[in-house]
Amino acid sequence: MGIYVCGFLELSSLDEEMLTQDYAWQSCINLSSLSLNTGDECSILFGEAKDEISTKWVPLAHRRGLPTNPGELTAQAAREASATTSVWGFTFLCYEEMATIDWQAYPAAILDGSSYGWGLLSSLMKTLDEAGKHQRLVVWFDWS
Repeated sequence: MGIYVCGFLELSSLDEEMLTQDYAWQSCINLSSLSLNTGDECSILFGEAKDEISTKWVPLAHRRGLPTNPGELTAQAAREASATTSVWGFTFLCYEEMATIDWQAYPAAILDGSSYGWGLLSSLMKTLDEAGKHQRLVVWFDWS
């Protein structure tokens, strides 16, 4: 059995003041396809780790719940996931919050794009930010 990071990278092209609208966000990438692990990166961002010893930091977005206006695919997947007993930790994180982290302070975290998973996701999010897209991660965890 392992812990799986589930959810979506969501995008919006709308202006900042429109991001609270029901239609503002589109589910873009299913995070399950990236095989994200629950190592240091996950602990720093969400406070979820393989074991409690790994939770050394105050997480950025620990169990905030789902955003009020998730994308359609995100909402459907979250409803299905919440019907199981192995899922917990619903939360979300905007790219702007993630970009404030000084990753040099966490040498075990790999977010430079050199690895599959968190590095790839980080590189993609940086590229999307440079293209002017608003983005957020909507995640939950599954113990399967």
